[in-house]
Amino acid sequence: MAQTRVAEPVDFVKVRKATDLQMSPRGTFGAFVLNTPNQEKSPKWLSTRTIWIKALDQDQKWNQPFTDLAESWSPAWSPNGRRLAFVARRASQSAKPEAAESAQIFIADADGSNPTPLTTLHHQVKAFRWAPDSETIAFIAQAEQKEGAESLGSGKLKLFSVNIHRKLARPVLKDDEHLIDFSWGPDSSTLAVLRNTATGYEGWFAKKSLSLVDIASQRTIKDFTLDTGYFTLIRWSPDGNYVFFLGPSATRASVVPMLLNVKAGTVTALPMSQSGDILEVEWAPDSTSLRTKILDKNNGIIATIDIRTGATTALERASVDWLSESPTFTTFSFSDQGDFLYLKESATSPADVWLSRSGERRKLTALNPDIQNLRLSPIEEVTWRNKNDKEVIHGMLIKPNGQALNTPLPLITLIHGGPYWAWWNGWQEGYIGWGQFLASHGYAVFLPNPRGSRGGGTKYADAIVGDLGGVDYVDIMSGVDSLISSGIADPERLGIGGFSYGGFMTPWAITQTNRFKVAVAGGVIANWKTLWNTSIIPGMFTTLLLGTPEENPELYAERSPVNHAQHASTPTLIYQGTVDKRTPVGQARELYAALKKNKVPTELILFEGEGHYFKDRNNTVKLMEKVLQWYRRYL
Repeated sequence: MAQTRVAEPVDFVKVRKATDLQMSPRGTFGAFVLNTPNQEKSPKWLSTRTIWIKALDQDQKWNQPFTDLAESWSPAWSPNGRRLAFVARRASQSAKPEAAESAQIFIADADGSNPTPLTTLHHQVKAFRWAPDSETIAFIAQAEQKEGAESLGSGKLKLFSVNIHRKLARPVLKDDEHLIDFSWGPDSSTLAVLRNTATGYEGWFAKKSLSLVDIASQRTIKDFTLDTGYFTLIRWSPDGNYVFFLGPSATRASVVPMLLNVKAGTVTALPMSQSGDILEVEWAPDSTSLRTKILDKNNGIIATIDIRTGATTALERASVDWLSESPTFTTFSFSDQGDFLYLKESATSPADVWLSRSGERRKLTALNPDIQNLRLSPIEEVTWRNKNDKEVIHGMLIKPNGQALNTPLPLITLIHGGPYWAWWNGWQEGYIGWGQFLASHGYAVFLPNPRGSRGGGTKYADAIVGDLGGVDYVDIMSGVDSLISSGIADPERLGIGGFSYGGFMTPWAITQTNRFKVAVAGGVIANWKTLWNTSIIPGMFTTLLLGTPEENPELYAERSPVNHAQHASTPTLIYQGTVDKRTPVGQARELYAALKKNKVPTELILFEGEGHYFKDRNNTVKLMEKVLQWYRRYL
């Protein structure tokens, strides 16, 4: 069917999204979580998660087995394949129809029948994992967060184990302070537990404690000190010999895949013949290789990596999506035999569930058929060279409806967040990725992945440390110049926009050049010093800016956009969630005041009760409508 209709904001926020893929060990069943937007006109337009299950070798529809539960997510089959565990909320007896009980673990038969609750705690279950013997589950639970509050796991977490027959949850640790992650050992009686050794901002980058704990006695069998990256996970190999984790790069700003030899206590970098960065990982049953999702420049790849030689076998192009609401988000899942389920998206279609069985690929869902009626465009991958150091930089371009060029187009450059993040060759979801939305309305959209981005390897990511707004800014502007030189972009009709780190780069760019005629900035960073004092992630800024504001005041001041606002003239729309704790609302107000003082046309929109990522789809629609109006007004 021809794609004829211009895309509107509601088309993006109504998309049904698949997450949390799982394949049963023998490959008999598949499951995924479907995130479905609720009724459009509700006071808060939220979404509901539901588990769907299918016998993979039978020509039947997907089944939603847990219809009597308010929500269900995080499905996982026991290693023997006989039971399915999942997390769910039961409907509450409260007078409020949207109310639900706290999240608990449920157990069902392998096909999803006969679900019964396994836990009945006053805490929310955050994540769980089966023991290899299929008799015990370990899980992390956390006290309820207040409405509108944001957390990076800083609330009190407790680690429990529960036998699926006795159903009595027991604490695993005598001290649960600073808990990060856990992984089962092969004997089903021992857990590897990762914890922070420091509090506050230092905890993000301090060395971590890895303990092997006997769950029956709560006794620590062995302790290791791991030098990890600012975020990490741990995965203990099935043979018990290695623990996979993410270690720090040389600058500590990005991460490197590492292996801990449990017997020797030594740590080595995982060899990799494939370029890019690992996003997801699980062990193969024989412990000789890892099954991974790799971001290689602009593309997601499912691959296996031999842990001894680093030989990497690419299996399939797949979705990259990092914006799941589930803490156990997975985009692929293997059976013991090596078949796998995976999410696959395109530039013009959100992700669907696919099956790879014996080398054959088969699409199993069509979750958003109405998308084919929209006027969407293919993504072109582009490269260019930084005008100063001549390094090759990568990114993508969306031209309106993929049209051939007769005259240069108005170009909007969108800067991603992070900075240790990336755009990818896939679906642009709308809230942060406005690319398809703006292209549908006639704009060319440039999606650069400058240095500091994931997908280009450690050296590529680390290049911005101590130079925020330096080499990455030149990377971006060199890309814009390349598109002008090739006749794609009209130099008199350039716009810019971005969120989070893009909410730094956008105000930074308009204080360094007057070439942009319009700008939109969200999740704003205007003043690095005040941000360090008010954000819940100052440790990241300490690393990127080579110290605290007291230790390196000159760099903090020099790279703060508010200190250069006298040079700005670009009309700028600023938007911000009022309970954002990563880039607090004070940053948006500082930028707004500085631009107004210098008589720059500007507008500030605050979204009450929203954090760094919006939850209410009504607000996403309002934002996208306003963004389009602002660009139209000045381009």
